Amino acid sequence: MNQSPQLDHDIQDQHKRCRIYQVPRLVLVVLIIVLLAAFVAALLLLLSIERKTEQAGRCVATDSDKEAVYRYASVASSTMVCSQVGTDILAKKGGTAVDAAIATLVCVGLVRFHSSGIGGDSFWTIYDRKSKKAYTILARSKAPLNSTSTMFENNTIAIREGGLSVAVPGEVMALWEAHQRFGQLPWSDLFQPTISLAENGFPLEATTANAIQSKVADGTIDKFPHLRNLLINPATNTWYKTGETVRNPTLANTLRIIASEGAAGFYNGSLTKDMVKELNRAGGIITEEDFAEYHAPFTEPLHLRLHGNLTVYSPPLPSGGVVMLYILNILSGYNLSQEDLSNHNKTVLTYHRHLEAFKHAYAIRSKLGSPDGETPEFVQKMEQLVRNVTSSEQGEIIRRLISDTSTYPWQSYNADFYIQEDNGTSQLSVLGPNGDAVSVTSTINSFFGSKVVGNKTGIIYNNMMDDFSIPGVTNSFGVKPSTSNYIKAGKRPLSSMSPTIVVDKTGTPVLVVGAAGGTRITTTTAFLTSMTLWLGKRMKPAMDTPRIHHQLLPNEAVVSNNAPDWLLDGLKKKGHKVKLTSSMSTPTGILQLEPGKIFADAPGFIVDGF
Repeated sequence: MNQSPQLDHDIQDQHKRCRIYQVPRLVLVVLIIVLLAAFVAALLLLLSIERKTEQAGRCVATDSDKEAVYRYASVASSTMVCSQVGTDILAKKGGTAVDAAIATLVCVGLVRFHSSGIGGDSFWTIYDRKSKKAYTILARSKAPLNSTSTMFENNTIAIREGGLSVAVPGEVMALWEAHQRFGQLPWSDLFQPTISLAENGFPLEATTANAIQSKVADGTIDKFPHLRNLLINPATNTWYKTGETVRNPTLANTLRIIASEGAAGFYNGSLTKDMVKELNRAGGIITEEDFAEYHAPFTEPLHLRLHGNLTVYSPPLPSGGVVMLYILNILSGYNLSQEDLSNHNKTVLTYHRHLEAFKHAYAIRSKLGSPDGETPEFVQKMEQLVRNVTSSEQGEIIRRLISDTSTYPWQSYNADFYIQEDNGTSQLSVLGPNGDAVSVTSTINSFFGSKVVGNKTGIIYNNMMDDFSIPGVTNSFGVKPSTSNYIKAGKRPLSSMSPTIVVDKTGTPVLVVGAAGGTRITTTTAFLTSMTLWLGKRMKPAMDTPRIHHQLLPNEAVVSNNAPDWLLDGLKKKGHKVKLTSSMSTPTGILQLEPGKIFADAPGFIVDGF
């Protein structure tokens, strides 16, 4: 279909970084100008997008000093090639936002194989603009049926690496559930770009190269020959370095089977026996029954009404959505605005209030656990906790406890147990041209998960069992582990992942956001929500502003090292022990505060759109 003059004009107005594809049709242009009113031109614009035009201008943000602005849609992921895969699904194939998310996430699992993939799990938040309804997929990995709460006592290495550390993966089931509900393109088509990349090769990213070096340094890789083979460049016989071409034909074949057979091929089909054999040889206890019984609940997310006529959606337990919403619930009552960053004193106070909200929220996190595999009494207890922390009354109670002049010792925040650390992840945000939105966080937990790589499947298996608490193991402060997060057969471990979507009073998505980075995920997601929707910053300035984190224990305010001295001094005067860091979480975000102006960012990575 030829482009309308309006679409030509829109594309010409885009940022100078945009790639423009125009096919002049002089006769058609003259005819449209003469015969069609603005309403008809706008209609043709919409049809041109929906009918898979390949002539939409694409704007790829690669310069970290520039801001990515799009008119119709955007995909923000943790890797350049995968953001482009997702945008192609939207702009060239006419796929839905969920189609784009599936194709992008499969790609991310290949390219960022140190932190995510089909051997791991994910949480999804999906918003359907037409019905104005939000949904979530809880595809958290599950403890095998043969698991016990004491299986890792006196064996803390086995919970971090090897076959016993692997929980039943949920990623493929999440992809399938999302496609069954909201997919439009054929399932197999969404795997083809990644299969091609796996066979033909892709450049190794710096983050993966750094992860390789970290595991070389600690000697881990030498214990796992299949992982070692994956990480050595056959052309140089040395560890892969940034920019070198990586191929994974074994994983390509596995993806081809999933593309052909769907989730059944993974959980109850031709791949299942191979995966069980691979895991058992590595000392695992996962059975074919574990795979066959796995399910990923498709349900309603938690939601919260916020200051500014906003509604925020994030997944329920065992995700970090509860903690993230609690932070926003506390902050919402301050009625924050741009004025709260207008001078040094107000900025210090605003940051202090965020830190205090973080500390109270992480005190609650110590009490939380997954309801899967638990007693009715435990489930009821968790439901009551969630109702409490998302109530406006609780937000007001905590604001009264917060002092604007000082912080308090960690014991004052009423934490019961210490917080089990979780690890690396990948985040994906999508905003489609019709207003649908998807936020997904995916992980295999630690770098390269369990370090177990299937010699036949090419899958890197997770080490999600390490996200459970272990009886009898106290932390360095003498605080006991959370009984709510003990291992049980079929239970899902607690997570910090909190993919989030915020809509305005008309039901239009204004923010699609989430983060990677373990326990810093929830604080980063809440911080960016506050900075963009209350404190007046666009997406890139919000990500570039000094960021903060506090998880109660250790009792220190972690601050990004671009913070000015006056901010650090101001926080110290309020009693905070400040720790500077160059390594905060890695978020992706898409912000749309008015039609036709979409701001997207993913620090250090690539965003795409049109």
